[in-house]
Amino acid sequence: MERKHNKKEELNNFLEGLLPSDNLEEAIEILIKEGKNPEAVIQQVMGRVNRAIKKAQSFPKQKHLGVKGIQKSETSNKGIAIIYNYENNQFALEEIELTEEKERVTAEEIYSLRLAKKQLDNYANAVWQEELQALKYKKFPLKAQLRFHLEQEDVVELSFFVKGTLLGEIPMSRAEFEHWITLGYWMDEKQWYPIEKESIEQIKEVLNILDNAGDQILQKVFWLYARRKKYTCLSFVPEEIEPVELHQLSEKQQREKLFTKELYDYQEFGLAWLKGRCLNLEGGILGDDMGLGKTAQVIALVCWLLESGTLENLLIVVPSTLLENWKREFQFFAPKVKTHIHHGAYRGGSHKRLNEQDVVITSYSMIINDQYLFNKIDWGLIVLDEASLIKNHHSERHIALKGISGEVRIAMTGTPVENSLKDLWSITDFSNEGYLESFEEFKKTYIRKSVNETLEQDLSDLKKRVDKIMLRRKKEDVLDNLPDRIDIPQALSLQAFESECYHHRRNEILKSKESKGKILKMIMDLRMYTTHPFLLDKERLQKASLKEMTSNCQKMERTLQLLDEIKERKEKVIIFTEYLDMIDKMKELFEAKYKKEVFHIDGRIDIPERQGAIDKFSAQEGFSMMVLNPRTAGMGLNITSANHVIHYTRQWNPALEEQASARAYRNKQTKDVNIYYMYYVDTIEEVIDKRLQEKRELSDQVIVPIEEMDINEILNFIKE
Repeated sequence: MERKHNKKEELNNFLEGLLPSDNLEEAIEILIKEGKNPEAVIQQVMGRVNRAIKKAQSFPKQKHLGVKGIQKSETSNKGIAIIYNYENNQFALEEIELTEEKERVTAEEIYSLRLAKKQLDNYANAVWQEELQALKYKKFPLKAQLRFHLEQEDVVELSFFVKGTLLGEIPMSRAEFEHWITLGYWMDEKQWYPIEKESIEQIKEVLNILDNAGDQILQKVFWLYARRKKYTCLSFVPEEIEPVELHQLSEKQQREKLFTKELYDYQEFGLAWLKGRCLNLEGGILGDDMGLGKTAQVIALVCWLLESGTLENLLIVVPSTLLENWKREFQFFAPKVKTHIHHGAYRGGSHKRLNEQDVVITSYSMIINDQYLFNKIDWGLIVLDEASLIKNHHSERHIALKGISGEVRIAMTGTPVENSLKDLWSITDFSNEGYLESFEEFKKTYIRKSVNETLEQDLSDLKKRVDKIMLRRKKEDVLDNLPDRIDIPQALSLQAFESECYHHRRNEILKSKESKGKILKMIMDLRMYTTHPFLLDKERLQKASLKEMTSNCQKMERTLQLLDEIKERKEKVIIFTEYLDMIDKMKELFEAKYKKEVFHIDGRIDIPERQGAIDKFSAQEGFSMMVLNPRTAGMGLNITSANHVIHYTRQWNPALEEQASARAYRNKQTKDVNIYYMYYVDTIEEVIDKRLQEKRELSDQVIVPIEEMDINEILNFIKE
């Protein structure tokens, strides 16, 4: 009876709280005095009573109201539960046995109850157990952290801890670690801390990656290392790993290698450097001298990325002339890697298809034409071969490439400064955007009106900065066994009638009041004249015999003398001239004289056929000749079967001549290479030759500003 009485009394107290009798009677009297219908008032009152009765019927009839537990230890199921106490209408905390069915109290709920002092629906007026009451509840959360120890020789060790600004690091086992991140808080006998939600989610993701790595655990560690800026819950010991150490560590995992050839020691270092750039998600410039095997180093990097999964979606952009060469190089160094050439009329327009490829190789023109397609993919690595092609930062190709998403951007170029320091800024703007500040700031700091003014200033600071993002080695620095390169200037004198005609044209240019465009055309004609006078008379050129060609041009006569010597030695020669009519005439005359096919490469030869021409040339027994356009065939091609190079038409840009010479003087060359530079004395060619020689001497500085000549500078040369 006592229990029923208590229950009834408890219910009366509950109803009295909802409908206090004094207030109710007073409210009824007021309503009647105001003229309200008594029956309507009674109906309103009964409506409130009925609602109160329904609420009372839903009142819990058991002691525990949605038990939630604060678990204190991973080793015990004992916990503190929030329960409802009927005797004092309050929630209290009692020690109970927690089971999986019991819901845990979240860190947010504890924070609200103890720190924010909010009354949650289920925990109003909570009374805390003395043990928990004594704890210091901290507002600022701890971070869950996972640390990789990479200094061990054979294994990667992991350590687990939570970390706070004042608390420091609390190390623990993985079981303890997982226990606390599951609860969302950490506590001991003295204090309670929430754990940062973001770090908990990251830790769960990382542990899932590692647990599913199988025997590829080291690859996954590198994948995580590359993304350590994203996963702020991770740390590594040491914090920064030298590229060579990273490379050595990455090679410990036993696996079938995609890269099947051996690299030279300096190339191994280059590979280590490239790995370091990728693992740090930083771009860079591979600026090795031409002929040192930049392509092999990049292919080795691609193989490692495919094996480790460190970066996905790999894109290589090359001049269209080198597409076939890159395909062949992959077949040679890594035959199991599937390369997809995206070029030509039948290339397709599906970004999903590109996503499925190991490596996509495309041309600069396709980057512009199919920009919408490349923009649909988040590329892990973008490599530019012959990156000097984006030296103009206003160009369409530079803008298009900057618009494509890429985690790591690598620029390959043997001439990081081809014409001007502007080139260096433009290439760096692609590989490491913002590294050299804005173009206007860079220009103000380093670029002067003339070459001499630029060179006279102290560029050591710029060199130090660039050295941090560029790896540049010269042949003489790394190739102990490379044959000698013998540069042989061929100073020639114009014959009397040639000289007379030359100076007549020169004087016309100096006296001319024509527009700059017309003057420039006159200068180009003068340059053609120094290549061969007949280039300005096509009909005469076509009909000219070998005797006429040599008797009217000292360059042609000297070229034949050199060819005779090379033939006697049963060696091969490549000749550079940029005029198509001259290429055709040389081919005609030399084939007739030497009874040998003369191979040639210029813009009229389809790209896939160019490598075939080189293969045929290289396969010839003994003496053989190939005539090349320096702008079409002066980069990326390997013609080490030739050990003689003749620069018949001189380039006004030393980088172009260096690139052309490097077709023969490069790694895998077994013979000394003779490089002949043809020029006429007392002409603009001699002035240009002197200028180019000066710039070559400065090339050891790494940063070599060689400003593009404007028309006024050319006119000054003509005056000399």
